[in-house]
Amino acid sequence: MTAPLSHYFIYTAHNSYLTGNQLSSECSEVPIEKALKRAVRVIELDIWPNSSKDDVHVLHGRTLTSPVALIKCLKSIKEHAFSTSPYPVVITLEDHLSPYLQAKVAEAS
Repeated sequence: MTAPLSHYFIYTAHNSYLTGNQLSSECSEVPIEKALKRAVRVIELDIWPNSSKDDVHVLHGRTLTSPVALIKCLKSIKEHAFSTSPYPVVITLEDHLSPYLQAKVAEAS
């Protein structure tokens, strides 16, 4: 890259983890892999506590979507981020976590 990031058009993905519609589809790391293989450079993850509030899931909150573990999504990003493009990947987090879980995510990353 030879110019500031704001000088580029960036291919982005919204609800990058959904396999279908945002109300009732499954959440998975597979759509993230597919997006990165298409040179998407911005991945969005909505992170929520799991039902026992001791771990983190990715899901479209307050809907019928099924969750996927955050670690699966992060591993997928790590594995596929530069398979198609050498340019940076931006991960946006819609964070619905407690401070305890935020710290847990930070330590695991």
